[in-house]
Amino acid sequence: MDILIADEQKHLFIDQKSIVKVLEFLIEKESIDCDALGIHLIDDKQISSLHKHYFQDPSPTDCISFPVDKPGQRDDGVCFLGEIFISTETAITYAENNQVSPYDEVLLYLIHGFLHLIGYQDIQVEDQKKMREKEKLCIDMLKTHHLCLKQSAPSSS
Repeated sequence: MDILIADEQKHLFIDQKSIVKVLEFLIEKESIDCDALGIHLIDDKQISSLHKHYFQDPSPTDCISFPVDKPGQRDDGVCFLGEIFISTETAITYAENNQVSPYDEVLLYLIHGFLHLIGYQDIQVEDQKKMREKEKLCIDMLKTHHLCLKQSAPSSS
């Protein structure tokens, strides 16, 4: 399983190994058959651009998911689940306004994006309810197994 991470932001230093461990755990718990997925940590300007281009809404948002293959689908021999774009800047703003950890907020966005990749929707009220319940279940499982996103040292570039 390849989890490809592109850290294109400078607002929050997240240990990439902790992202991989969280996703590997969720993939195993959900019995998801796939070969790879991509994670992009970006800022509000980048996510606003994606939001405008794909959803005609220029405002920043927390995360955007682009499913590619359904779990187990291997039309070209490889199952690429899709990509998740997360705005760490939005997470920090939300965290500051709600007295929560920005790392916990990014974790929620990661879970939310992953659930979209495996087929969960949140347009209809009933789907939103299912999504929130599943997010809470995932967070509880991760906490039980002491898995969270961890801070990393800033890169020296």
